[in-house]
Amino acid sequence: MKKRAAMAVLLSCFGFGLCAGGSSADEIAFLSPIVGSNPGVTIAGVKSGGAPWVVNHGFAVVNDDGRLRAEVRGLILPNLGTPGPVTAVAASVVCGDAVAATTDSVPLSVDGNAEIRAKVQVPSPCLARSC
Repeated sequence: MKKRAAMAVLLSCFGFGLCAGGSSADEIAFLSPIVGSNPGVTIAGVKSGGAPWVVNHGFAVVNDDGRLRAEVRGLILPNLGTPGPVTAVAASVVCGDAVAATTDSVPLSVDGNAEIRAKVQVPSPCLARSC
């Protein structure tokens, strides 16, 4: 349960974000804010966690060469006021309706903060729903 809930934490940000095209490895291919989640939502076959969660702020960026950076600040389960049982998060890149890549999990602090830096293999083209 922890792994599935943690993966959904950043998964939703990749499914419904903003897209920008780039022509060099230093350019942003995808940028999205990270927003909260409610139970019962499925993105690319992955169900959201069993409890709603919110973040104070966060973002995710994927560059043309697959460098991914995601930052989460203040992730909490509103009914608890803390991250509760969620102790780690991972980021997944969604292309169309399929998960194309997922990072390893990183620890989530007791304040709900985490930063992910990873290199992922993203197929070309990777078409997001909002592009």
